[in-house]
Amino acid sequence: MRLRRAGERQNVRRLLTYARVFIIIYTYRAMYARVHKETAVRCVEMSSSGKITQYFKGLNRPKKIAWIVAAVLVALLIAGAVTAAVLLTRGKDADPVAGEYKRYSYAIAPGNSTGYYIDDSFAGDVPISDFKIDAVKSASGVELASDMKLTAGGATAGDRAEYSISLNGAEKAYVVVNVVEIDEIITTVEGLAALNGKSGVYVLGADVDVSALLESIPRFYGSLYGNHHRLYGIKLPTGVFKELVFARVVGVELEADISASLSSGGSFGTLAAEALNADVSYCTVTGSMSITADCERTAAVAAGGLVGTFTAGVRNSPGSAAKVISECSTTLKLSLTSDGQVRLGGIAGVIENASVYDTRVSGKITFNGNAGSMRALYAGGIAGVATKDYGSATPSGGALEECSRIYSYAEISVTVSGNTDLFASETGGIFGQINGVSLNNAVFGGKLSVFADGIAVYAGGIAARALNPTSLTLKVRNVSVSGQIYVYTLCNAYAGGIAGAFEKGDNIEYSSVNGSVMPEIDTDKSSVTALQKASEGVANL
Repeated sequence: MRLRRAGERQNVRRLLTYARVFIIIYTYRAMYARVHKETAVRCVEMSSSGKITQYFKGLNRPKKIAWIVAAVLVALLIAGAVTAAVLLTRGKDADPVAGEYKRYSYAIAPGNSTGYYIDDSFAGDVPISDFKIDAVKSASGVELASDMKLTAGGATAGDRAEYSISLNGAEKAYVVVNVVEIDEIITTVEGLAALNGKSGVYVLGADVDVSALLESIPRFYGSLYGNHHRLYGIKLPTGVFKELVFARVVGVELEADISASLSSGGSFGTLAAEALNADVSYCTVTGSMSITADCERTAAVAAGGLVGTFTAGVRNSPGSAAKVISECSTTLKLSLTSDGQVRLGGIAGVIENASVYDTRVSGKITFNGNAGSMRALYAGGIAGVATKDYGSATPSGGALEECSRIYSYAEISVTVSGNTDLFASETGGIFGQINGVSLNNAVFGGKLSVFADGIAVYAGGIAARALNPTSLTLKVRNVSVSGQIYVYTLCNAYAGGIAGAFEKGDNIEYSSVNGSVMPEIDTDKSSVTALQKASEGVANL
């Protein structure tokens, strides 16, 4: 609406300019006709002899006025013509446009009155002064000024503030501010490497080139606030950190350039290979990650755009505080060629006993392997496998914990050559397999393709397979699929717009399907007798 009104105003300005030029030309011609032709001829004749001044002095008053008016009109004509030319050259340029919607989390020390400017890329080409800042949650001493400068002069540790930034009534950014005691501000790769084994609170004060790291930082126990600075030049397949243990990582922007050939399995990611009882939020990943793992069939491989494996302890009871991945996104070209047991996802290969909220993936996720040297394959836009173990304390009745507000727009392509009946390919737009996890508000709008002529296939827009070994109900609700699902195989295949299969006998239900698609299952041999079933819902129901 705002752009349309801007275009209408621009058209009016053009019409006014053209009218102005027409009036100037018409008036100039009329005034010129009032001046005697002999005057003009004489002026030209005298221009070379320097007698124009004497000539002008000799004119009577009406003729002098006519010359002055004509000169002014000529000047206006030139200015109008230039303006019209500029407008015509600009064509149909629109008003400045805001950038992408952003969600931020920043850390600032109590008493910091100097402050710093937060990222304003959400503004795009629109002047920052056009945006309105509303305090959703205020904290005494914390202020986000109209120029996007954040200060905490009178704040105390533990304070938290939240701000909504809008343009013409539409929210364009949301900012969370945590006031924390900071042990050190990190600005160099050496400072980052020195975090090994530490458990304090650290903040990135600048973008850091980590390409000089010869090995991943072995272990970090503390809190790292990126304040939306970049860690770029990531080349290690085990990420910036080998292990995050009871750690917290917030607001780190990661740029990967990973290309590795390995002779063993393991966990691989850009931020970390493994996260154990950790929390990761407001992180983004861009770039590329290409890994070849030439390993034993018995090896385990977990590769994710953010972390390889993200695990926590047994849940014991639903509803207690869970470790989470939240407000994260990846836009990554992720490629894995591997043997063994494979778990692959745009966020993580494996998410165990943890939850995912408000997380989005796009880009490309590609897998290539040979069935003869593999023992399992799970691939998904968010994760290959999401599972929760509730232990012996699982209550009866009710529903399982859920992952919610998760969105996948990735192009996922899985290719497995060779034949085996020892395992099936499980590939989903969100998760390859969910086990003991409910889903709420999940969207798949990407493209899923599976080429596995010699193995069975499960494929689904939300999940390939859903399992539930508990007495609680596994719910899949408020889901939407608008992407494409294609399967090529000569073996058994279940492909569903929502899921390939809900395991029969398990306590699983799905509802509130806002949109779905009919998958395509393809085969090129008329003699194939395999069971191949496609459905807009769940293929095996």
